[in-house]
Amino acid sequence: GEDYWETKFKMHVDDLGPSSNKTPIGDLLINFFQFYTRDFDWRRHAVSMRRQEAGKAVDKNSLVLPANEDQWYVEDPFDL
Repeated sequence: GEDYWETKFKMHVDDLGPSSNKTPIGDLLINFFQFYTRDFDWRRHAVSMRRQEAGKAVDKNSLVLPANEDQWYVEDPFDL
C-alpha cells in the first residue's frame, strides 16, 4: 500500500497530559548532545523519526536521498 505519515500537531499542549519522565531538562539536554556527538555513528546511520525503532539504528543508505559516508543524514519528515 501507499505510505502515509500523520504530521499534525496538537493545538493545545495542555491536552497532552503530564510526562512520566522525571529527568531534569538539563540532564536531558546533556544526554542528547552526548549521544549525538560521542555515541551515534554518523558514518553508517541516519536520524529518522519515520523509521526509528527503540534500540535499532537506521542505515542511512536505506533512506530516500542518497548519502555518502562523510555526510550527516537527518531525514526531514515533512519532505517525503
